[in-house]
Amino acid sequence: MQPGETVLVIGATGGVGGVTVPLLAAAKAHVIATAGAADEEGVEEHRNENRR
Repeated sequence: MQPGETVLVIGATGGVGGVTVPLLAAAKAHVIATAGAADEEGVEEHRNENRR
């Protein structure tokens, strides 16, 4: 993977997705993540962490 590539992570708030999203962000990937409505708070936490 090269920096700037786009990656879709389905189930981003699950165990694997929760680890994958920050790793991809650290690699400078453009991350598009999905999660269920019940996980809305977890998605906001990831979004805020990656904006720092």
